[in-house]
Amino acid sequence: MPELAAMYSVGALISMIVATLFALRQRAKYFDPRMVRLQKNLNLIGYRWNDLNLSVDPLGTDPAQAELAEYKKARATTIIFAVMSVIFSWGGLFFILLMWMSLNLLNKSKAKKILLESPLSESEELTAQQASHIFERLPRNQ
Repeated sequence: MPELAAMYSVGALISMIVATLFALRQRAKYFDPRMVRLQKNLNLIGYRWNDLNLSVDPLGTDPAQAELAEYKKARATTIIFAVMSVIFSWGGLFFILLMWMSLNLLNKSKAKKILLESPLSESEELTAQQASHIFERLPRNQ
């Protein structure tokens, strides 16, 4: 019986390490300098990138509040999955790895790639007119 407890503990510890790395990776997506510049430049022209829907949405009345709400929603989901993966030990490790893989493999958006490779994410000194001109010239077949 102590062997089962030891195996559970080892699995829970490994799950906790992987879940922490997963949570840090998810957090880094929202604070990536390119993403911050992209959001700032899209805000100039009345839009914002919604990472949960993988789309460019019209800017609401309070863009900072919308970004914070999106980040809190993603953070809450990540924390729930992290805690559950630790509780389920080896099974949780399997599911957190499966979720991480699916987010990296299936969460590919052509629109996000186009936006992150555009000058909108490279320059902080854009004016609203320059940002609008760049945004309108981007391919729309996402």
